[in-house]
Amino acid sequence: MHRVVLVIAFLGLAGFLSGQTSNDIDSLLKAANSQNDSVKYATLMKAANMYNRKGLLDSAFYYNDIVLKHAKRNKDSKQLCEAYLAIAGTYIRKSNFDQALENLFAGLKIAEKEGYNKYMGKAKMDIGFIYRSQNKMQESLRYLQEAEQPVLRERDTIGLINLYANLGTSTGLNGDTVKAMQYLQHAYMLSDQILASGTLLPGKKEYIVKLKLVNIYSTINLKRDTAGLAAILEKTYLVKNDIDTGANLYQKFEIRIILANIYLRLREYAKALNSGEEAIDIYKSIGTADNNQLRDVYWVIGSAAASLNDYKKAYTNMELFRQYNDSLFDSNKLDAIHSVEARYETEKKEQKIVSLNKEKKAQKNLVLFSIAGLLLVIGLLAVTVRAKRLQKKLFKKESETQRFELEQRMAELEQTALRAQMNPHFIFNCLNSVQRYVIGSDVEGVNHYLSTFANLIRQTLENSGKPLIPLKDEIRYLETYIKMEQLRSNNKFDYTINIGPEVDESDTFIPNMIVQPFVENSILHGMTNTKGKKGMIRLDISKDNKLTCVVDDNGEGINSMNVLRQAEADGHVSMGSAITEKRIAMYNSIHEDKIELQVTDKSETGSAEPGTRVTLRFPLSN
Repeated sequence: MHRVVLVIAFLGLAGFLSGQTSNDIDSLLKAANSQNDSVKYATLMKAANMYNRKGLLDSAFYYNDIVLKHAKRNKDSKQLCEAYLAIAGTYIRKSNFDQALENLFAGLKIAEKEGYNKYMGKAKMDIGFIYRSQNKMQESLRYLQEAEQPVLRERDTIGLINLYANLGTSTGLNGDTVKAMQYLQHAYMLSDQILASGTLLPGKKEYIVKLKLVNIYSTINLKRDTAGLAAILEKTYLVKNDIDTGANLYQKFEIRIILANIYLRLREYAKALNSGEEAIDIYKSIGTADNNQLRDVYWVIGSAAASLNDYKKAYTNMELFRQYNDSLFDSNKLDAIHSVEARYETEKKEQKIVSLNKEKKAQKNLVLFSIAGLLLVIGLLAVTVRAKRLQKKLFKKESETQRFELEQRMAELEQTALRAQMNPHFIFNCLNSVQRYVIGSDVEGVNHYLSTFANLIRQTLENSGKPLIPLKDEIRYLETYIKMEQLRSNNKFDYTINIGPEVDESDTFIPNMIVQPFVENSILHGMTNTKGKKGMIRLDISKDNKLTCVVDDNGEGINSMNVLRQAEADGHVSMGSAITEKRIAMYNSIHEDKIELQVTDKSETGSAEPGTRVTLRFPLSN
């Protein structure tokens, strides 16, 4: 939730004037045409600010740039400083922090030279916000603290409230909870004082209420005890009463998110669920909201529903949370999601069986791959028993020659067992896809999917137990697997398989299913992070002194995605990768000519295209 606080602490101002329409902006622009220069460019900057609040950032850039050029021509330092800061604000909304900082420092230089306290304080507050977003907490605190004196000199009470709210957030994230609470309480006290004065225009009043919401968000993160949360709840209802008498839907949406979070921490799950659902209802009327806030409310609803044993609602909202999550899950939330999914699937079991019985052909295929799974388990048990028997014999052998031969044989059996362990993993993933088709009553889709899956199972059974298989069989297996993943992802990616003319597919042998886990990683992680462009996976196979297989994707790359860290969190990628690494290690311990493995982020190679490249080199002695 810290991230939500950070975003609201700066961008939360977008909601308080959301009632302004395009007609208001049009009226400003028409008025500007008949005004003299001193008024005209101030009007254009006001229009740009309104475009900012409505999220029309290109229009905001356009009019601020006009003001900037005019200020440069006329050497108007005040207008130039204001334009730099306005452009920086738009860059912050686009999360382009490098450009934002460049404009902020340009504006700050002018403000310090000319003694513009107002702009000096704003620039330093915005710089402090950016450094906090970049997790540079010491720099953030330094600039926020430096902003205090110019804001005090300007006697800008509203700016001071905003500053103390930001200082409270940054200080709390830096670990000084006591100091953070002092800043936040000071900001809240100033907010109450200025509201009680009755001198604020409606727009400014809503701005102060918005800052109080930011304050409450930050305070929730610092308070963990029941008494502290109860005090925050009381304060939140006072703000809610003010908000609900107004017409600002965005603030009504936000106050209910706050209430839902407090009730969830107080373990009042029914009230948390009710507040969260009220927030979603209001959001439907707004039509737009910050994705981080939506993600937060879906998480609260899902958690509260799970605690109330409503696993269907919990599962639905956890899936929505997963869709809006643009970063790796933390382990606690991932465990909670898996727990909800397991309970939901258990609750739905009988209903799914009834549904599957209505689809006779689907049921027949389900029986087939269930039998295949049973055979695989039996095979795994047989291999394990055989390996244990060989191990017992090994201890009884006194001859070093016989001991070495048995060790080699046991290593080969362990490779077979490791390959067999991968098959239930495929079956589990494909069962989930079948369930989605069945739930959606897509008979044609489930038949096509099951037909493809049956083909994959048949190939798996044909190749199972073989230490080495022809390259053509591995390629055929990979194509079947990739087509299944295309079906599961609604063709979110394409693929190509290129085989060099020097490669004889029938007379070249490689270990069974050793390329597939890396193709799977590219699909599951690379193809979910292509930033709007269609995913592409390329498999290139060539031969020189070894057989080279390259798996290349155009995702964000293993460094940017932190795939390895996610693997530790969800336990999925680590299974295929760890097994494959063990197989390669065992193979290399037996053979003098080794298998080579290299995983590279393409950004480290100077490639213009992002992504991950996995290179496998197999000895031709096979």
